[in-house]
Amino acid sequence: MDYLKYCLTCSPELTEILLAFLSGEAFEVFEETETGLNAFLPASA
Repeated sequence: MDYLKYCLTCSPELTEILLAFLSGEAFEVFEETETGLNAFLPASA
C-alpha cells in the first residue's frame, strides 16, 4: 500500500495534541521526530 507522508514541525506539547487529533482521522501511521511528527495517510484515502 502506498502512503502520503506529512512532515509536521511543532513543539513537543503540540506534537501530542496533533497525534491525538490525527488519530481520529484517516491517518494510519505516526512517527515522532526531534522536530515534530510525521503522519502517514493511505494514498487511496
